[in-house]
Amino acid sequence: YNSLFSDCSLQLKLNNTTIEIPIHKVIMSASSKYIFEFCKTNMDSKKIEIPQIDEKCEDNEKVNYKECIDLVIKFCYSNQNFNIIQDDININNVWVILKFACWLQIENLMKNIDSILTIKLFEDVLNQSKIELLNKASEYNLEELKKKLTKTIIQDYSDGKEINEDDIYNLDPETFKNVMSSDELKVESEKKVGDIVINYIKKRKNAINEKQEKILVLCIRFSFLTLNE
Repeated sequence: YNSLFSDCSLQLKLNNTTIEIPIHKVIMSASSKYIFEFCKTNMDSKKIEIPQIDEKCEDNEKVNYKECIDLVIKFCYSNQNFNIIQDDININNVWVILKFACWLQIENLMKNIDSILTIKLFEDVLNQSKIELLNKASEYNLEELKKKLTKTIIQDYSDGKEINEDDIYNLDPETFKNVMSSDELKVESEKKVGDIVINYIKKRKNAINEKQEKILVLCIRFSFLTLNE
């Protein structure tokens, strides 16, 4: 993209330095809901500050944060053509790029990253904890990745892999419900699944207040109604 006649700058804080990236608000606001809303009330502002990104990566030393935000801007300036940047996205930088896209609310870029994580980078993604990835997919609303990871985890358990309760208790309530209530989940005993559900509710009581009703429906399915409020 060309900085000629830019009317604003994105300011990215990295450690003790601030990187300024010239942009055109009209062009960026066509892709970024955040910048669009920002311009409604701050049209004369000459800067937009991006919070410091602390996303953990596979290899932080290989991640150039300036290059990551440049790729996000390049996507916006190419009329949201993902082909322009997809070859530059890899397992090391994808989560930082996604973090920028999420903060700037660039939905089309987030959807494209969801697809590339589900297809091209999926084998690399699996080098990380599936449970952590599933929570991350939920955090960023990566529906394709969430479905594929959920199916992979269910398949693992159905193939006889022991359910790691410490891991599964770290799932967010909605994802936990999807895994444990799946018709594809095959385990030796529904009682064991029911016990895991009850223990999850006890351990995550503060986190599931808003999801209590859905979790209770799951418990009813397994005929375990002896829950302590």
